[in-house]
Amino acid sequence: MPRLPLKLVVYLCYQTAVLAVFAFVLYQLRSFDGVIVVEKGRGERRAVQPVQNENSSFAFLNKALPAELLHFDNPKAVFTVLDRQKAYQTTELPFILSLKESRILEEGSFKNELTVEASNERSTYRVEAGDTLNTPEGMLSVGGIEPWSGLVKTAHGTPMAVLTLNDSDAASYAPLFLSPETDLRPEPGLLLRLYLVSNEAEARAAVPKEPPPAPHFRWAVHEDTRSHWFDTVTPGTGLTTGNGTEYTLLAAEDTEEGREPRIHIEKRSGDRRDLIVVDANSFSPDGDLEFQYFNDTSLVLLYAWHDGAVWAATWVNGEKLGEAQVFEGGTIALAPGDSPPRFLKLEQMLLTALPLQASPQGPQALVLNTSSGTVRLRQGSNTTLGTTRFFFHRIEEAPKLQYTLRASFGKRREAQEFSVEPGSHARVDSWLIIHDQPKSGGAAIAALGVRRIVFSLRDYLTAFILYVAMTVILILRFGVLRKKPPAFDTIARDAIPSQEPTDGGDGDTVT
Repeated sequence: MPRLPLKLVVYLCYQTAVLAVFAFVLYQLRSFDGVIVVEKGRGERRAVQPVQNENSSFAFLNKALPAELLHFDNPKAVFTVLDRQKAYQTTELPFILSLKESRILEEGSFKNELTVEASNERSTYRVEAGDTLNTPEGMLSVGGIEPWSGLVKTAHGTPMAVLTLNDSDAASYAPLFLSPETDLRPEPGLLLRLYLVSNEAEARAAVPKEPPPAPHFRWAVHEDTRSHWFDTVTPGTGLTTGNGTEYTLLAAEDTEEGREPRIHIEKRSGDRRDLIVVDANSFSPDGDLEFQYFNDTSLVLLYAWHDGAVWAATWVNGEKLGEAQVFEGGTIALAPGDSPPRFLKLEQMLLTALPLQASPQGPQALVLNTSSGTVRLRQGSNTTLGTTRFFFHRIEEAPKLQYTLRASFGKRREAQEFSVEPGSHARVDSWLIIHDQPKSGGAAIAALGVRRIVFSLRDYLTAFILYVAMTVILILRFGVLRKKPPAFDTIARDAIPSQEPTDGGDGDTVT
């Protein structure tokens, strides 16, 4: 077996190293792994990739620029996914990619996460209704996820408080929105009022010694979207509506044994005359008349001068129960002797607030059942129980979509249509279009991965043939495959003729 000369081995190693360096440089120059954003019915040819290493020796070949300085075909759609200020490297594809159609394979959902933070330790749990958690404050159970209603702080809002009225075992949540200088009666016999003051001293001084008088009744005529209220039951009171119907109060009957008060009203419409009787806290049969009668046995006055707290004074049956400052989450006793006890809970107090009613599409609340009661934690907010802070987050998981795309090449060739599902890809020329981006614009806007195929099969075959050819040339150059020439002593011995000894005739041997 022929031995390879050392010099040939060195040349082969050098040749391999040169080809490897050339391949590495070519890969760095041609590689691209980024994203393209396309909108339904619109085309885009510019793809971008985040800067992987700004100190790379090849960074100067593809200068990174902020996204807002790049010339996208459809920048409005692109900036729903990309950060305008972030720097990207960019390239133009040899085709225009557009989104033809999107189909929902699986609806999106929400992931509910509760973060528990105590003693510099932080743990995050994925929670659903019925789960139980062991926390530094003891065992907590998740009552569910429900639509949240309450106050949102805004610069152009109005002062408002949110309270709940429940006994200690109540599981329902019915927020009461209370505005200043208005009467709120959440149940018969209970009146709530809110006042604005400058400071705590003014709040203390504003509390009356006796409960302020409140109207015991009122009646109304409802006309389309308007309501006309009357705080008197003097006979002859009334009005004529826009359509000419005349309403006149004839009489009011006071409370009798076994019967609530009621009013008698005459209704005239043209030549027709009707007498209508409306009982307390009810409507007329046609809904145009309403009579409200109040018997306020409990009165709660709230005074506010900053967010998060009120000064509360309570009367029951004309007797003052007490007054104190109540913070959000605190309670106001209504009837301490009742079993179970009745109380008001201050959920929120904001001086500039916008009320938000519960909606399935709106913010959600995590219901936590604790040893001290029920806590409702709005998504994106936090609360403290004891020495532990709880954060509630909802992370929206995008629906799984199938995209039908079109790659247009102009007059060079026919357009190519294809579909990609989550985790799949399609090849267009020397590019892969990949459905793998975690952040997408949804059904109308698709964010797709774009990766250049740096070396094709033809490139690999060309490199292999070139390497083999160069290797053969080197081998022939060093004559490894030629027959090795004989040694010099062998050549000399073969060149001198061999002389055999002969007999000289006299018995001597001649050589």
